[in-house]
Order: sequence, then C-alpha cells, then structure tokens
Amino acid sequence: MIFAFEPVPKTFIYLQENVSKKNIKSFNFALGSDNIEEKMLVSKDSKLSTLLLDNSNLANKDDRQYVSVNIKTGDEFIKTSYNLSPVSYTH
Repeated sequence: MIFAFEPVPKTFIYLQENVSKKNIKSFNFALGSDNIEEKMLVSKDSKLSTLLLDNSNLANKDDRQYVSVNIKTGDEFIKTSYNLSPVSYTH
C-alpha cells in the first residue's frame, strides 16, 4: 500500500481520479510538524502551491488564491490511520 498526501482540495480530486484503480490510498491533508490549519497560496490552475506565503514565484502572480489546508504530524497520522505502528530508525 502506498500513501499519498495532497492538501489542496482541487488537486486532491485529480489525485483520487488518477490513483483510483491502484494500490494507493490518498489523504486530503499535508504532513508537517504540527496539527494545524494553515493558509496555502495556490495558483488558480493548481499547478503551483506553497505554504511559504512570501514565495516570490507565486505571491506576485495575478492568478493566485488562498486555500485553507489541514496539516497533521506523522505521529497523528500513524495513530489515526490503519492502526500503523511508529517506525523506528536505528543504526
């Protein structure tokens, strides 16, 4: 099973359409360091997006919009999805 994360609702719909017949489970949120809701700067054609609101490549475009997105920590995702166990990395 492959997990895919896409926080932008419009792009998430495209993701679901593209992976519907594959062994991929998609989630409509981003992974991050905190469980929060943030504004994401998105190009209206949804090909570019950023949580860095001062990103000059997108901030100065006329076709931009702000979208509210959910962000979850990896720990929260593991606790609430599929009863997954935390991964431990050792050397």
